[in-house]
Amino acid sequence: MSFPWPRLVGALEAAAPGGRDLMFEVEALQIYEQSPDLQRITGGADYQKDSLDPSTLKQLIAGLAASPNASKSLREHLEGLLRRP
Repeated sequence: MSFPWPRLVGALEAAAPGGRDLMFEVEALQIYEQSPDLQRITGGADYQKDSLDPSTLKQLIAGLAASPNASKSLREHLEGLLRRP
């Protein structure tokens, strides 16, 4: 299972995920697939085939972090990314 969009903005390692990063990726994908609002942010793009512009990626990461379904660990990880310059 792969959800590469968070990796594209540095939320997860750019290389193939392992361990903790894989768990974050799986959790983020589950949240994304259950959220029509997050899917609207991406314009219905296919996460396995389509790329997103940097602004859309940041909106998606913010939406994932704000989700009530996100674990504390995932939320903190994504919020840390949003604080990066």
